[in-house]
Amino acid sequence: MTMPHPSLLVLTPAFPYPPATGGDIRVFHLLRRLARSFQVHLLSMYEGPAQPLIEATGIAHVHSLDARTRGSLAWKARQQINFWRYSPHGISLDVDPSYARTLKRIVATVDLDAVLIEHLYMLQYAHCARPVPIFFSAPDVESVKFSRWYAGEPLSLKRRLLHRAQLAVIRSYESRLARRTCAVFAVSEIERDLLQRMNNGRGRFVVASNGVDLDQFELRKPDSFNGPPRLLFMGTMFYRPNYTAARELVNEIFPLVRKEIPEAECHLIGKTDSGDYSALHAPNRGVHMHGFVDDIRPWLLESQVSVVPVRVGSGTRIKILEAMATGTPVVSTTLGAEGLSCVDGEHVSIADTAAGMANAIVHLLRDRGACVRMGAAGRRLVEERYSWDASADVIQQEIMRVVRPQPTP
Repeated sequence: MTMPHPSLLVLTPAFPYPPATGGDIRVFHLLRRLARSFQVHLLSMYEGPAQPLIEATGIAHVHSLDARTRGSLAWKARQQINFWRYSPHGISLDVDPSYARTLKRIVATVDLDAVLIEHLYMLQYAHCARPVPIFFSAPDVESVKFSRWYAGEPLSLKRRLLHRAQLAVIRSYESRLARRTCAVFAVSEIERDLLQRMNNGRGRFVVASNGVDLDQFELRKPDSFNGPPRLLFMGTMFYRPNYTAARELVNEIFPLVRKEIPEAECHLIGKTDSGDYSALHAPNRGVHMHGFVDDIRPWLLESQVSVVPVRVGSGTRIKILEAMATGTPVVSTTLGAEGLSCVDGEHVSIADTAAGMANAIVHLLRDRGACVRMGAAGRRLVEERYSWDASADVIQQEIMRVVRPQPTP
């Protein structure tokens, strides 16, 4: 008799449909593949279109939050103190009582075999899922990202002290992952080793890298590089590291490119919010801001170079993997390509100054044969190392190791 699939509850900070950001893309593709081996339930902090997500991924159920509660007086007081006001992500003071209550109800009424928590922000709800086995997916190392967040910026004494206190709390959370989870999934060997050191070598830390859908992103034809000289920047614009990278590209890197190639164009795409992004749109200077687009593939195929001038962050950049999957060359900072098995000059071109990035871009725009060669090498790399199927297999095996252990011979 065939055993039914184990039941897996996934906790996420954002609703992953439609998958518009790097975090959403990761969750969406892992859900699609984990649904082949598990009855997958989803509980997101924010709700979205449940039925389209179920149809697109094959998961079993999307849970709705119980009616929002106003919270206790103590909870309200903590919100007013707003300790995390200047933080990239809150950790403990903004626990949503409605989310916690909904999670407890699901654990009490659904026969769950495991819980997979995505992002450190959501780990603060782990105690609500006990005694179900907990697994944790770390899209980045939050303490590393946080320490880089304001690096080099002038801060008041109050802000510096607040920053140090916040960083200490985040590091404390990450140093207790081994005690709180059955396994931790990092996106690169660098981050796995760092998290394991923070936990004094205890616990189980494995790599489930970011990936790309190789069926969706096809290798472009060599003659697609024959169009006008175009650069492409991709990224969620209200995410600070992406916005600052886009500003550097527009104000410092691209003007140097235009000095050498006056007809060059720079196109920026990515989800925006209600903020003012007019500084990123200057058609008279060859800069075009397009905001969110439904499909990035045509934009990649019409560009000779994808530029990733990221200087803040952690984890690995899905935008680089997607560009590589289409065979579009990437010019990136060292930090932008961090954690990926890229070789400078073969799979990507790496530079850490505006002048260096501009020189690399100009070289590729003038040598379309170099674009074809680097693009093909990037495609081979993602085929060998970065598929969502391989990442989901790692997660599946670790969960099954706990919930359906094989008998010892």
